[in-house]
Amino acid sequence: MIRIVCYEDVHLWIFGKFALRMRENLLALGENADIAKAGTANARVAHRIAYAGPYEKLSPVETLMITHLDTPEKLVYVKERLQLYDMGICMSAEHRNFLVTTGMPENRLCYVNPAQDGVITPRPYVFGIASKVHDDGRKNEWSIVKALKEFPPDFCVLKIMGMGWEPQVAALRSHGITVEYYENAV
Repeated sequence: MIRIVCYEDVHLWIFGKFALRMRENLLALGENADIAKAGTANARVAHRIAYAGPYEKLSPVETLMITHLDTPEKLVYVKERLQLYDMGICMSAEHRNFLVTTGMPENRLCYVNPAQDGVITPRPYVFGIASKVHDDGRKNEWSIVKALKEFPPDFCVLKIMGMGWEPQVAALRSHGITVEYYENAV
């Protein structure tokens, strides 16, 4: 059995959502998984959704999720727990690497980027061009059209300031890309 330890009501906040989705996916993989507010010796693996809580290891393998280490006290707290637990799982490579620089054991830290379940729509990138197009093609203006057609239309918003971009603007818009065009701004 895999025990997911979540100290809070799983229907109240983001940690609960992590726990529910983790259990859902473990069950889909054929694993026997449950969620409880405490660890158990009956689980072959236990994963603590938050690093806070009782300092005890009951399962042969125990991991803990590491987020929000924004004070020296929290860093010390997690470093102590990594002496007992098998692995601390960070939510980004950057955070993991930062913790290693603070002296935490590199062999007890890894990272898993959190999944995106589609509830939050990522904002598009915004790119700006401030230049006019020349008759000799020196700006390689068609390369932007070619490049952006390789991405989904909602990937970016393009803001163009300068004369002569009408054919490229039309081509980008026909691909569904949002273009704000200011012909006389430069």
